[in-house]
Amino acid sequence: MSKLKEQILKLPEIYFIIICLLATYKPPFTFNWLFLALASVMVLQVKFQSVKLGLFMAVTALFLNLIMLGALISELSEFATINAAAMQLLIGGSLAWLLSMFFTAVLFYKNVDIKTLA
Repeated sequence: MSKLKEQILKLPEIYFIIICLLATYKPPFTFNWLFLALASVMVLQVKFQSVKLGLFMAVTALFLNLIMLGALISELSEFATINAAAMQLLIGGSLAWLLSMFFTAVLFYKNVDIKTLA
């Protein structure tokens, strides 16, 4: 069971590195340097496992997830009726948001010691 827990605790950084790298490239041949820098910081986090940097990443991911939820709600409000495209946006956006929130929660869990907070 602890082997599974170890594997799950490694996933958030890898997930966010992949997301940042996917957001970095914009066709044709332009790069978003902000996301490239974020991916680099996350690679450093995987290597050094800094608690402060991990908490910073978790808080940043939480705020970005809240912005993403607001964007999802805003896009859904543009539909006059609930049709197939609206349902596709709702289901796909909700699943992406929930997956991202799950990894954000794992980041918080990994970097916060509950015993020291109580």
